[in-house]
Amino acid sequence: MRRGAPPGGRALMYLSALAGAVAMVGMWNFLTPRQRQAPSVRHVVAVGNFETPEETDIGPGLELQANLLQQLSRYPDLLVREQTGEEATVQGKTDFLLDGNLRRRHPGWELAVRLRDVDEDRVLWSDAFPVARQDLEAAGERVVRGLARTLKVHPR
Repeated sequence: MRRGAPPGGRALMYLSALAGAVAMVGMWNFLTPRQRQAPSVRHVVAVGNFETPEETDIGPGLELQANLLQQLSRYPDLLVREQTGEEATVQGKTDFLLDGNLRRRHPGWELAVRLRDVDEDRVLWSDAFPVARQDLEAAGERVVRGLARTLKVHPR
């Protein structure tokens, strides 16, 4: 007289036990709340105002600032926010401040830009170059490349 499961029955018993274990693990994963992974932000960068000598010329400075905010948002290691220089130093939560000025230069502008370490109050990178009025976006790309090289960050 044979004891135990019929031939092939033992394999069926193991398979149903395995299926039950898989179902239990699946239910456990479904019912367990998941914590979202926080993005791995390494640097907080404030994009400050790009000053212009006359109040009537404020448009290009604001356009450049908006362009930089948009372009820098593609960098996962950066938390980017719009801020003025005074706010950045007072809050203390900002690592770097990117700001500069636009001066009229016939036929366009002269852009001077700098990246400052807020804690150490020192300039890490700066650049100055002529910009045609219609090339503010290209100027923003040049600034972003300089900042990315300096901070050693890469876009998504």
